[in-house]
Amino acid sequence: MSRRRIVPAVLAALLASTLLAGCKSNVGTAARVDGTRISESDVNQYVEPRGVSSQVAAQASGANRRVAPRSIVLSILILEQIYEKTLENQHVRVTDGALTNYHDDAGSGILGGQLPSASVDREVNRLVAQYGLSSAFGHQLLRMQELKLMLVDAKRVSTQAQFDALVKPVASRVTVTARYGTWDAENLGLSNEPALPSFITAQGGSGGGA
Repeated sequence: MSRRRIVPAVLAALLASTLLAGCKSNVGTAARVDGTRISESDVNQYVEPRGVSSQVAAQASGANRRVAPRSIVLSILILEQIYEKTLENQHVRVTDGALTNYHDDAGSGILGGQLPSASVDREVNRLVAQYGLSSAFGHQLLRMQELKLMLVDAKRVSTQAQFDALVKPVASRVTVTARYGTWDAENLGLSNEPALPSFITAQGGSGGGA
């Protein structure tokens, strides 16, 4: 066989292996946020086998919609990454101690009203349980909201337009696997979301649906 024929064959093999490597790198990936991978395992760990409560299921059915716990989880994990990366880009240091300062206000934003500090975690966990999600997810939900409040405070954000401009560099670098639909960078949410609870829609995101 001539060298002229061997070289294209080698190039073809290299190209094929590169493409396969790319495919393998996306196996089990739910989303990527500015290069950071969110795996299906990251999503699934917060979903409880018991499913959504009968009340939530009935409300969704009455509105001719369905509840998708995995899409809810992915939405929050994406927002958490967006806010944390934006804070990093703005040279704002994130620590657990600093986030604690926003804990009660974060709970108020999620629950739609002020509660005693000792009750916040319990009530948030009760809320997410209705959507078939674990108490560990309640912690992630609170952390996401704490990061958002920290960002708003640190950059003295006073309008939605300011906030949108602040997070756009990271929000525009989000991709999701097809089972969840597509990412809407403008509205900070998954497109075609089957049924988003208020604790997500309140974050400035609107609604793929796994």
